[in-house]
Amino acid sequence: MNSKLQVSIVPIINAIDPVLENSVTDDTADPLFNSAIWLKAWWQKWGGGFELNIIIIRDGDDTLCKMSLYIDSFTLKNIIPIRRLQFIGTNYQHITTPRTEYLAFSTMKGSESSIRLGLEALEALKWDEFVARDIVKDDSTDLAITQWAKDNNWLTRVIHSDTAYSINTTSSFEAYKKNLGSNTRLKLINRRKLLETLGDVAIENYFPDRISEFFELLNAFHEKRWGDTFSKQTLSFHQEVMKNSQSGGLEVELSVLTVNGVCGSVMFNYVLEGRVYNINSGFNESFHKKIAIGMLHFGILIESAFQNPKIHTFDFLAGHGKNSNYKSRLATDTEQLHSIQLVRSYKLRLLYNINDLFKKLKSLLK
Repeated sequence: MNSKLQVSIVPIINAIDPVLENSVTDDTADPLFNSAIWLKAWWQKWGGGFELNIIIIRDGDDTLCKMSLYIDSFTLKNIIPIRRLQFIGTNYQHITTPRTEYLAFSTMKGSESSIRLGLEALEALKWDEFVARDIVKDDSTDLAITQWAKDNNWLTRVIHSDTAYSINTTSSFEAYKKNLGSNTRLKLINRRKLLETLGDVAIENYFPDRISEFFELLNAFHEKRWGDTFSKQTLSFHQEVMKNSQSGGLEVELSVLTVNGVCGSVMFNYVLEGRVYNINSGFNESFHKKIAIGMLHFGILIESAFQNPKIHTFDFLAGHGKNSNYKSRLATDTEQLHSIQLVRSYKLRLLYNINDLFKKLKSLLK
């Protein structure tokens, strides 16, 4: 590695915009969740009171690596004081925010080794532990963090694991259909004929003129199915992302499927750099005994993605449905995510080890 690389820690108080917008050429990180648009909106809604530090590694005029991190100081269970280093876009145990996935350090392709310089710069900051949530397992960010902890003899704990599901849409839709199970194909595609017998079927994008109406529909479906709705802060966050979408090349899809003018299903997607990100959805569970209206809506949008030469992936993201893991039946590809905790504080290491031992003993006694 070039010994003349410039490593700087930029403590941010107010002027977050110009630093986050200092982009990395040929960035290896996910374009949506690691974008300035997403991170700025998140920081605007939840960043108040946190200590933000951005690590920037340059080689002349080129930015090789950028790390957007902050320190959350709080008392866990009103007993244990913790200074926790985390990615912007996530928070563990203290506050609840929308999920930010595929997190990574923004790095120029071919310059992944520069991550280690940034991590070593973090050692100068005062923090007890580092929680990296929803990072891609075994990618350059994960490997660098894990090795860094190992070299410093810090405790590393996996606190959550998950699978993200997606469809590669670069082949033909016909070929994709053939690989689906017969029952899945029926629900996703073949019931369209029955749906069309019920009346006038229409799909409309409510962005940008009917955003509030779309989220009212989504919240109504969510409240009936899950017993909760999007919080005002979450809605405000997404509205901020949408407001700045054009400047970042982000497309917004607030898709509403109606039958005879009555809403049966809604689908919330972002589209960026050839990838459709399915953020959320909602549907009328009692629409028709033979029709899964939400699945048919998915089928129409998935087919549209296959037909669009600019789209290469339809991403369901992590998680699964209420009653079954429908994503696994529809996906062609998966990505393993996990959240890891690097414990620097000796006192916290001792407490976590005792807690983990207690859990093991408790499970053995069951």
